[in-house]
Amino acid sequence: MFDPTAFDNMKVIIEGAIYDLDFAGEIKVTDRKDFIDLARLSRMFSLSFEVAGAQGIEAELKLSAGLENLASELLPSAGRGLEGCELFLFFKANHKNIPSLYRMIDAYVNSVWGLERKISQSVSWDPLFEKEDVRNEITVDFNRLVTEAQLEELKDIPVYMVETAKGLYSIIFTKE
Repeated sequence: MFDPTAFDNMKVIIEGAIYDLDFAGEIKVTDRKDFIDLARLSRMFSLSFEVAGAQGIEAELKLSAGLENLASELLPSAGRGLEGCELFLFFKANHKNIPSLYRMIDAYVNSVWGLERKISQSVSWDPLFEKEDVRNEITVDFNRLVTEAQLEELKDIPVYMVETAKGLYSIIFTKE
């Protein structure tokens, strides 16, 4: 019988929590990716969604595990302690290029996700168009492996993502 890996178990929990929110009408799932890289023996799963009441903010959750994670799980004698997955959250929005806005976004996202997470923003724009708008991608890096010991906590992550998207909407689109 097939014994699911930590990646499989975490993916099912997260996927279920996100689709429950979609079914309840709180979010709308816009994209889903499930990749297996046979050359590197790695896996990546992501779900993207929009939040009702926060139009213009895209949210994405990405879970990934590499060969070292799988080997550590399947070969406990290796004792490497790498059983688990990497978890990243992304929030994307187009907004005006206002320097104070970036600081407000950073402070808000840190207040929701905590200082132990690595929060970064990546801004891009098309230099051929004289627009004031930029594309901002806010990343929440959990900065550690997420393990099966946190399965119960994983159910809450999509709820906090909804809260984050609504907060970002309030900051970005009421400050412009």
